[in-house]
Amino acid sequence: MPTKKRAPAVELVDISTLSEQDWHMWRKKGVGGSDVAPIMGLSPWATCRDIYYKKVGIVGALDKEADESNWVAKEVGHLLEPLVAKIFESKTGLKPYAVRKMFAHPIYDFMIANLDFMITLPDGRKAILECKTSNHYAKENWDDDAVPVNYELQVRHYMAVMDIDVAYIACLMGNNESDFVWRRIDRDMAYEDDIIATEIDFWQNYVEAGVEPPYTEDSGLVLQSIRNHFGHGNKDADAVMLSPEWVDSLIEYEKLKAEKRSRCNQRANGTHPGPYN
Repeated sequence: MPTKKRAPAVELVDISTLSEQDWHMWRKKGVGGSDVAPIMGLSPWATCRDIYYKKVGIVGALDKEADESNWVAKEVGHLLEPLVAKIFESKTGLKPYAVRKMFAHPIYDFMIANLDFMITLPDGRKAILECKTSNHYAKENWDDDAVPVNYELQVRHYMAVMDIDVAYIACLMGNNESDFVWRRIDRDMAYEDDIIATEIDFWQNYVEAGVEPPYTEDSGLVLQSIRNHFGHGNKDADAVMLSPEWVDSLIEYEKLKAEKRSRCNQRANGTHPGPYN
C-alpha cells in the first residue's frame, strides 16, 4: 500500500455552476480520466487522435452527428449515477457523497479529474467511487472479478491526481440487483508511473506541440476516427492501390500491434510481470 504523500490536488472549479459549454472548455485544458484509455491505445470507443482533436479544438465533420446519436445513453448514465451510488451503499455499507469539483494534479497540472463520488473509509482514509451504467451485453467484461480496462485506467488516473490509494467502480447493467457489480481498485504505483509517463508524452509531444499522434489502434477504430473527422467516404472515388513494398511493413505492424495488445491485457489482468512498453 502506498504511503508516501505529496501536495494535495488543486481545486480548479465547481462544475455544478458550469454550463455545458464552459464544462467542455475546462475539459480541453487537460487530460481527464475518460481520456486515458484512448491515449494508451486501450479504448474500445476512441483513438488517441480523437482525444488530440478534442484538446486542440478540431471539430470533425461527423462529431455533431455522433453526439446526437449517443445523447440518450449519456443522459441515462448521468441520471442514474445517484442510483448506482445508492445501490453501492446498500451492498457495501460505505456511504458515498457527491463531489462536483474539477481537480488538477499539483505537479502535472494538465492531469485533471472530475469525480462522481467519494467515500470516507472506516479507517478515516478517503476513497473514490466511479459510477457506471451499461447493458446486459457487457456483463462478460466483469466476469471472474475483472474490470474493463478503460474503467480501470480512468480511476487509476483519478487516484494519481487526488493522491488517493483506494477506488471503487460500481456498474448497473439492468433494472435489478443481479445486474449490479462493484470492484475495488488498490493503487499500483508502477502502473501509475506508466500512465503518467504516457499522459506527459501525449500532452507535451502532441497537444502542446500541435502534432497529430499516429494511429496505432485496431483498423475499425481508425476507420471510424477518419470517418468522424473527414466525413462519409465517396463510394465513387477511385481505389487506392498500395505498392508491393508495403506488404512486409503492414505484416510487421500488425504483429507488433497484437503483441502490444497482449501485454496490455496481461498487465490489466495482473499477469504481466513488467510495465507497458
